[in-house]
Amino acid sequence: MQSRLRILLRHDGEDDLLHLREGLVREGLHCTLKIVRDDAALDAALREEWDAIVYVPARGVDLSAVLRRIERSPRQPSPIVLREEMCAEHTMQALHAGAADCICPMDMARLADSIRRSCMERRLPGLTCRVRRKLLDTVMKCTLAGVFITDEDGEFLFINDAAVRMLGLGGDCLKCCPGADLGTIFQPETSASIMQRLRGEGEFRFDTRIHAQGGHVFPVEGVLSLVEEAGQAYCIGAVYDVADRRAVEIALEEKEERYRRLFEDCPISLWEEDLSGCRQYFDTLREQGVTDFYDYFRSTPQAVAECARRVKILNVNKASLDLLEARSKDELMQSLGRIVSPASLPVLAEEFGALASGETSYDGELEHITLKGAIRRVEVHFRVAPENVKDLRRVVVSLLDVTERRTVERQLRDVRAQLEQRVEERTRELNSANARLRAEVAERRRTEESLRRSETALREAQSIARLSTWEYDPVARRFHLPREVFVLFGYPANDDGISTEMFLQLVHPGDRDEVVQSYYTALEGEQPYDMEFRLRRCDGGYRWVHVRCRVRHREQDGTPVAFGTVQDITDSADAREQIRHLSQELIRVQEIERQRMSLDLHDNVAQTLLSIKLASTTLFDDYEDIPEELRRRLARLSSGLQDAINSVRDLSYDLRPPLLDQFGLARSLELHCRELQDKTGVSMDFAAAGMDNVRLDSEMEINLYRLVQEALRNAVNHAKARNVAVRIVSSSPDILLRVEDDGMGFDLERRRTLALRERRMGLSSMEERARLVGGSLTVKSQPGMGTKILAEVPVRERQRAR
Repeated sequence: MQSRLRILLRHDGEDDLLHLREGLVREGLHCTLKIVRDDAALDAALREEWDAIVYVPARGVDLSAVLRRIERSPRQPSPIVLREEMCAEHTMQALHAGAADCICPMDMARLADSIRRSCMERRLPGLTCRVRRKLLDTVMKCTLAGVFITDEDGEFLFINDAAVRMLGLGGDCLKCCPGADLGTIFQPETSASIMQRLRGEGEFRFDTRIHAQGGHVFPVEGVLSLVEEAGQAYCIGAVYDVADRRAVEIALEEKEERYRRLFEDCPISLWEEDLSGCRQYFDTLREQGVTDFYDYFRSTPQAVAECARRVKILNVNKASLDLLEARSKDELMQSLGRIVSPASLPVLAEEFGALASGETSYDGELEHITLKGAIRRVEVHFRVAPENVKDLRRVVVSLLDVTERRTVERQLRDVRAQLEQRVEERTRELNSANARLRAEVAERRRTEESLRRSETALREAQSIARLSTWEYDPVARRFHLPREVFVLFGYPANDDGISTEMFLQLVHPGDRDEVVQSYYTALEGEQPYDMEFRLRRCDGGYRWVHVRCRVRHREQDGTPVAFGTVQDITDSADAREQIRHLSQELIRVQEIERQRMSLDLHDNVAQTLLSIKLASTTLFDDYEDIPEELRRRLARLSSGLQDAINSVRDLSYDLRPPLLDQFGLARSLELHCRELQDKTGVSMDFAAAGMDNVRLDSEMEINLYRLVQEALRNAVNHAKARNVAVRIVSSSPDILLRVEDDGMGFDLERRRTLALRERRMGLSSMEERARLVGGSLTVKSQPGMGTKILAEVPVRERQRAR
């Protein structure tokens, strides 16, 4: 049967440490545990032999005195230190003070291993000298610590391989080590000063830097002990290379500092808690038979309160102070019992239930009360690090203030309810609007159908009227024409249009200059134009087209583009040409008939009337007693005959001015102006230039004479002019004829419309007479601004008889 181990436990606190005994049992160690709590009890217990000694110091207590007290008992094993605040500094302090190991109280496995190792060391005195020597030799070769023995002068008597490597000594001088002593390790101290210190203290630990051969310097820790045997003093020492450990400690300190900065500066409230007391309570409850911790904590508020009491707050960050409106950590720690709202107990029950059930994380939401009494709604999240799952010694809890979010969510819920109500109202409105929209859609479909019919009718009308649209891009210099235009002129359709040069090649040479001038004038001035010209068909024939143009701007870049309509008017142009030809023939026949009637009136009627007048004058020459009344009647008859003769002569002159054949056009117009001025009182200003040696053919003379005659008649009778100017200039190869008055003037387009409606031929006859002789007529007039008439005709001189 396995014997129980005897363990002495020195404890500075008041706890019964029942969990320590239970933990060792779980690790397979059956022991008898004796607890002492002061130095006197410790000294009494050290008189007995123990398999292991465990020391649990209180927080902040210097453990060196107790460890030295235990070390002075030579038969006792080296003590094992259990300390809650574990760090590298505490561990080194315990080891320097003579502890065998320094362990966290919750690490039962490591504590059991240390106790077993202590028991094995206790059995070593039963080994033979040969075994001990072999064990020592093996340890000296395998240990990483440098071990050496010196004489009382500090010279090395023994040094193991690890010490040789640390000091950088040669391999052949390991046994004799000439010149090597303690000063090699403790430079600049000498061996004598070190041995003197040993004689005074007996043993001391050191921390120094070794200057090895080759200039290498590295930190070491070790211990020196003075042993006297047979009147001879020896120094036994061990040295450890702690360069790697120091580097790890520095890196660990930097990481801890970085963690602390992150912890303190984190904007989220962070709590570092020790829940090891809760873990012990969970184990106790489990031993009592509790299996469903969730249900247990929900139904047992006292258990929740006990868990809350066992929670130890290790640290909080600044965000936690701000969250709970605390001025300092001490103020917060003293007021922990006030911050948890009673309404949050169910959440705490869930949290402790999760921890007791083995969960390593939890997310919940509870209420906290700030130190100023404000209610804060917070989300709580905790995560247990893997190394703390068994003991719960370190748990990081984060609190996120969601008070404003919950307020906003509540407001959003209210707003959502309002929105839903508005949506319902809006839905009803939309249903009504949808009904109206369906009616509008139906109406639109009817409109679109009517529009399609209209478009179809328009296309048919355009086809019947031979009307199409076109567009000109001045940047690309291309005309875009519809397919119907290409078909009409016999060319293959081209969706890319035709270039400006190709289009101008299709224009009749006689119309080309006018087309180019009209187009560029319209494009530059952004004015519409309306003109007729001829385009060549594919078979070489020409067709008349009527083109209307407007200028607009592109929406993309504002570039002006021309667009308009083109209509095939060949049939109407031919009809107008026939009408014009008939009109000209009518004018010619009219002039011939006028000439015949003029000659007939002059040679027959006028002569007959003159003979009658002469006869009436001499009717009573052979009679003396003719009554006076009869003579007066005869005189009136003679005067009437004279008036008739004058009227016939005037009519004859109007039908065919005889002066044209005698004096020519310029002299005839001058005499006509003078006669009209004498008759009407209107000032007539006539001037001619270059007409002295020009004799026009009779057709040109009579047509120009009639043109001026009609212009003067309109100025006197209709315009009520007071001054009229007539100018005729021969400017080879044309004759320029201008008539200008200061009369009332008129709207040219309106006058043309009225003339067409009232069947007046004044302006039309003047234009036809100008075209009859191959010229053109331009009329400019505005209401109240007078009228200007300009005729330009090519010279056709009269052929001379041979």
